[in-house]
Amino acid sequence: MSKIKIRSILENKSNNDKKIYNLLGIKTDNKINYLEENMNVSIIFDNNIKIIRKDEEKEIILEFVNNKYSKCQYKVYGNIYELDIYTNNMIINDNYIEIDYNIEEDNIIFKLYIE
Repeated sequence: MSKIKIRSILENKSNNDKKIYNLLGIKTDNKINYLEENMNVSIIFDNNIKIIRKDEEKEIILEFVNNKYSKCQYKVYGNIYELDIYTNNMIINDNYIEIDYNIEEDNIIFKLYIE
């Protein structure tokens, strides 16, 4: 377990919205945990990537499989909603993760730089 610096970029290509965060996190073998705007974020990676975003009111579970459809589960107030995700491309390196995906009608690019 080691403390790391993270630069997280979430860009919605469909509406030109971009969020950039510089954060501290903890990395273990194949998992990164950090806090982003009161959301606990866990990224679990091997051949595929799972991102879990959780706060007191909701939980979002995104699973990414390169060039395949998968589901996003959105749990809020006791209800579960499922959205379709298509992963266009994933890059997983020691210090960098990039996921280009479509969720419903939005094209999203998520980048995570690890220092």
